[in-house]
Amino acid sequence: ADEALFVIFKYDGAFTTPGGTVNPAGNSATITGVTSFSDWTLARSSATTASGVTVGGRAVTAEGRGLRGARVTMIDSNGVARSTLTGALGRFQFDDVEPGQTYVVSVQSRRFTFSPRVVQVNDNISDLSFIAGQ
Repeated sequence: ADEALFVIFKYDGAFTTPGGTVNPAGNSATITGVTSFSDWTLARSSATTASGVTVGGRAVTAEGRGLRGARVTMIDSNGVARSTLTGALGRFQFDDVEPGQTYVVSVQSRRFTFSPRVVQVNDNISDLSFIAGQ
């Protein structure tokens, strides 16, 4: 079975978009953009995950052009963050999102600014749009 390596931490700092690197060989991780956080765990997971819903959408410029390579982050009510990068046409997607929860979703780009949004997830979302400057 395929394995995924991920870092779990509780986010306790000011609202920023966390980032960092994971070194599976050294069993270590470096997290940036976080002022403080709880103990963290480096874990391996099989490709089989709990059933959840999908949250996706687009990050676009004010002119409507898709923005490739922007970091989209979802933070749950417990402070657990997960991130992905936008692909072609500015599209992003999070799989296996726990329904019935509230998330803060933000987009970070070097060239554009986006306002974070609070999203109540009860079912699949495919049209979550972020427009630069709004």
